[in-house]
Amino acid sequence: MKHGSNTEVNPCLIRVPSVAGILAGRKAVAVHQVTFVTDGREIQAPVSDDDYVLDAGVAAGLNLPYMCLQGWCTTCAGRLLSGEVDQSEARRYYPQDQAAGFVLLCSAHARSDLRVVTHQKDEMRRHRQALGLPTPRG
Repeated sequence: MKHGSNTEVNPCLIRVPSVAGILAGRKAVAVHQVTFVTDGREIQAPVSDDDYVLDAGVAAGLNLPYMCLQGWCTTCAGRLLSGEVDQSEARRYYPQDQAAGFVLLCSAHARSDLRVVTHQKDEMRRHRQALGLPTPRG
């Protein structure tokens, strides 16, 4: 999908609402601005604090890589330039990843406005290998 095109959202990225999303109707939900730095461009998109950062990018028309949608495979890895995310839903995310600025977009919830470099799978893989952390194959 290209930014600004009239193509529909990828049907493979359909998610069951999170508990936070279900409860959102009962409380005020914060909305943050995410700036995706990708392919030499900067694309801004809103994301509520109960939605995933990846979903905001896809809804904005970005062609972002993803596979597991569980914070396991690192396909969706990005590098956080500024802001704060909650990665508590990720199945395999280490304190060393956070310290190095990596984020798994499929399981990240924005807790502030964000600026994120996308397509960082290879960089995150090298980072983990250098530290002896588990690195998914493929």
